Amino acid sequence: MTIEKPIYDETSSFSEHDPKYISPEEFENIKKQLNVSPMVFKKAKVEKNKVAFLTPAVHEYMLLRYGQYLENSKDDDSPLNYKDYIKEFFDVRLKKGGKV
Repeated sequence: MTIEKPIYDETSSFSEHDPKYISPEEFENIKKQLNVSPMVFKKAKVEKNKVAFLTPAVHEYMLLRYGQYLENSKDDDSPLNYKDYIKEFFDVRLKKGGKV
């Protein structure tokens, strides 16, 4: 069994003579003419004390980093507990567990 590759028309790269070509200045003008909602330009407000809803993968990553932190801080008298570690290094407040 053989697999044949399709033959593509080898055209030269875009140039000013190509009818599909749009100059960068013209492209910027087109973008400025588009109507955009004012919501796009507003910056998102970040609440510092907001509770984080984590995916299992993110929570696993945090646990992995906390484990590395504990290994590296064996000599410390009082290493941070998990909640304080997450709050300090990830700037997130964890929600208490719910129904699964």
